[in-house]
Amino acid sequence: MVWVYDKERPGPRAQPPINTAVETHFHTLTLTDGTRTDVLEQELAKIEGAAKPILERWQERNATPTADEIGEIAYFFGVMHCRVRRHVEGVREALEEIGRWLLERHGKDPETMRAFYARVGQDHPEVRVPTLEATRAALADPERQFLIRENEKIALGLALMDTPMTIGKHLRTMNWCLCRAVRDALFVTSDAPLNVFLEHGDMASFDTGLAEPGVDVAFPVSPEVCVRINRSDAVARREVSEDVVDQINRRIVLAAQQFVIASVKSESLEALVREFAVTRAWPKWKPGSWRARLDAMFPDLAP
Repeated sequence: MVWVYDKERPGPRAQPPINTAVETHFHTLTLTDGTRTDVLEQELAKIEGAAKPILERWQERNATPTADEIGEIAYFFGVMHCRVRRHVEGVREALEEIGRWLLERHGKDPETMRAFYARVGQDHPEVRVPTLEATRAALADPERQFLIRENEKIALGLALMDTPMTIGKHLRTMNWCLCRAVRDALFVTSDAPLNVFLEHGDMASFDTGLAEPGVDVAFPVSPEVCVRINRSDAVARREVSEDVVDQINRRIVLAAQQFVIASVKSESLEALVREFAVTRAWPKWKPGSWRARLDAMFPDLAP
């Protein structure tokens, strides 16, 4: 049994690990004929199966990671990072902001709007749309006039297209250390198990900055062992203090989408989960960041 701490409700609960933090049909895809397929889940299971014996060996007391093992696990970590709810929600937020940016660009370009109307009329004659003038007026304030909904499976597909390979490529260039907690100190994990942390002065960010020299990545593989990846620690194996374990655990709890998972019931951990429960309402991206990025990249782009 493991103890599951929930940011949405107080008090941990004990349950078997097998179904912990599992979201039914999250990776199930619906085909064009309406049938469902779990082919994506099957492929993800193959990647997990290849990683399992390596992670089990890394829990041995004198283990150190080999170059071949790092290559295999780097891609596995990339997949684990991109397949979870937290990352997919981040892609959905980006798509929403990109959608609003495109709406504004369309509203400022009459020729583009006329071409858009012609395409809708040709492809979807059953759709009733307002006049061109009314639509352009609405596009002047898309925040109020439009509700944008992102397809979750599209966001999942975009997350898994090439991002795991990119993440793995960055991780392979760093130093890997198997950190063993001192006696009585235990690592926790979460529904966002790969923790990517980067400090910016007195601020910090999660999930981005893998190319930055100061990025610090952690992935607990058991209550006793955590893989720590950065560009400053060249030791392949070390014992870490209770303070280091607490620091990593705080980052993991803060970045968890909803669930924190531990091997013990702990009042201090419950207090930490309650402290960071507010992050459930936080956006994954700084509002306006994608708009600013697009404005810089495409200042003269016709929509």
